[in-house]
Amino acid sequence: MRHVHQRGWRQLKAMQIERRNHPRRLIAADSVFVVDHCSEKVGTLVDLSVGGMQLSYLPEKFTCNQWTVVDIMADEQTQCLISGLTCEIVYDVASLMENGRFSGMDVRVCGVCFNRLTVVQKNNLDHLLARITSD
Repeated sequence: MRHVHQRGWRQLKAMQIERRNHPRRLIAADSVFVVDHCSEKVGTLVDLSVGGMQLSYLPEKFTCNQWTVVDIMADEQTQCLISGLTCEIVYDVASLMENGRFSGMDVRVCGVCFNRLTVVQKNNLDHLLARITSD
């Protein structure tokens, strides 16, 4: 009986750690970027779902609240894929890893969830996720 209780505790703990409601799709390294409206800072998109995304960026000092309104851009002639996404920061942590490798730089990893997508933004996001899944 004790073994069952311990296994249930591990499952409960795992559920508390993973709170995403949508599966994330990994993005090919340096192929899609996120541009912050306030600071014009550019981050690299790491993964994406219909509910949010993870990005990595090099930190600098900013006075505005970055990553709250963003555009998602492709590297193909700086094509804007989704514009004006409103976001809420879930986490923003330091990392020495970038794309699974030791970078040696002070890189930050930020997770955001999307707030109130418009119909056009939702359609563009669905199209982008379908394209990523098919590649």
